[in-house]
Amino acid sequence: MKSPPPLPWGVRVQAEKLIMACSVASAVVAAGLVYAAVHGLFGWSCAWKAVTGWPCAGCGGTRALALLAGGDWLAALRMNPG
Repeated sequence: MKSPPPLPWGVRVQAEKLIMACSVASAVVAAGLVYAAVHGLFGWSCAWKAVTGWPCAGCGGTRALALLAGGDWLAALRMNPG
């Protein structure tokens, strides 16, 4: 079985540019979300805590990750040692 012919140069370059643009855009969005979460610009709500009033295991983990991202290692360790 023969392999298909390679793509023309212009088509291949355009595909590579599209992939690079999507990668850069997703990295920028991810960095913006992390920045917003660390600086308290928005908060994630926990359905379990909203219903019961008790924090779940993930609540402490999320807050600990936010503290780690902010550079406060000791507070993150106190929040969730795991």
